[in-house]
Amino acid sequence: MSETISAGLSAREIVEKVLENEGKGVSFSRLTLADCLHAFRERYVLERPEEETEAAQFGGFVHELAERSIMEEIDPSRFADAIAEKYPLVPGYRIGEAVYMARNALARVEKRFEVEVEKTFVRELLEIDGHVVRMNGRVDRLEMNPFDPKVVDLKTGVYFNPARTHQLPLYFWGLGLDEGTGVLHFLRFDEWAETPIDRGRIEAALEWARKQVKRIYDAALKNEWPAAECEHCKYCGFRDTCPIEGKRCPRSLKEATRLASEAFQMKERVSELEMLLRAYVEATGAPVPIEAEGGEGKVYDFSPSNEYEFDVARVLDFCIENGLPLAEVLSINYRGVKKHLSRGLDAVVKVKPSTPRFGVKSKFSRNGKG
Repeated sequence: MSETISAGLSAREIVEKVLENEGKGVSFSRLTLADCLHAFRERYVLERPEEETEAAQFGGFVHELAERSIMEEIDPSRFADAIAEKYPLVPGYRIGEAVYMARNALARVEKRFEVEVEKTFVRELLEIDGHVVRMNGRVDRLEMNPFDPKVVDLKTGVYFNPARTHQLPLYFWGLGLDEGTGVLHFLRFDEWAETPIDRGRIEAALEWARKQVKRIYDAALKNEWPAAECEHCKYCGFRDTCPIEGKRCPRSLKEATRLASEAFQMKERVSELEMLLRAYVEATGAPVPIEAEGGEGKVYDFSPSNEYEFDVARVLDFCIENGLPLAEVLSINYRGVKKHLSRGLDAVVKVKPSTPRFGVKSKFSRNGKG
């Protein structure tokens, strides 16, 4: 393995840190984040914590309520206030909502069979260049029906088809189960979404997981961590360093609102900067070169210009009488008027100086070379 350095770590050290992970290996969420290697590096190589949000804490709150109510077989309202103290971003008015969702989880437990809550596993996934990479997981609930074992994952977000995710097949593999039923329980509206799990789906999920590991491994070798648009973008906590942030269409009203606020703030700031530049240009009489990327040959300028008052019909008549090409007649505009003033068009056009305009211009626009 090469010793490419990233964040002060060699490629070998990165692999040991983020893939071997002291024998614990990788989780499903860690592998999913590798869809965007930039975010993966921020989170697991640089260990930048993602910003705590109300949504994330609310999800943790509901899971803890559900876990305890199932284990102790008591209503979650009896201990909700005490647990809520651990989640300061969750407003008080949402405690009732969390209790309702935890009750939905409790009501769906199949009591005829053995039930295990928060069951964990660690299992070897693959070996790559001498590095043994394991996978770990925490299963919200396992119901051991001998004919149809169920792996249940609790969700506090919006519904999606359980056949779309590799999470449930990987949990079956991690628990040593070859077949059964995977369930996503969407607690907000008590939606119970089942999907059959068999060996074929498990093998497909393992293939995906191993590809993700190799993707991370190759990124560490090359020290290349490109950003990519993916499902994680909607909730990403690393937008401040993302090279593609602001270059894609918003995916939600919340994201669009945030962009609108940023645009408004930027517009105000641009106005402030232009006022300062205008003061400089007025004081010195010199345009200001633009040295930013893509600004070659451009300046911020502040110079007088002219405005033209004319009657469109009279101008068109003049152009026809003087044999101007039809295309020019049909497209006559302010620029066309200025171009033909020397040909006598000033007889039907009134020229008056306007307020000096400030903006980006070619460096050579004043001598006709722009």
